[in-house]
Amino acid sequence: MSTKQIIKSKEEKTSVKKGGPYTERQRLQRQNKVYLMHFEQGYSAVIIANELGVSRNTINSDIQYLYSTIQNDDNKISLDRSFFH
Repeated sequence: MSTKQIIKSKEEKTSVKKGGPYTERQRLQRQNKVYLMHFEQGYSAVIIANELGVSRNTINSDIQYLYSTIQNDDNKISLDRSFFH
């Protein structure tokens, strides 16, 4: 691999957004995906972060938020499924 190809390869890798700030819609969509992947499919934060292209800290924050939204009456997490249509 030539030096030009290596530099271009590094530039392509660094051009991918991997951090906030996120719009509210992006945050809600991501949190819904995190809900499905973590709570329904059992994926770890590391795997979810890699799949969604965001930092592990963002995913851990989402998981923490989702646990905090567990409703006391039936121990279920609310999920806005409107983002999946």
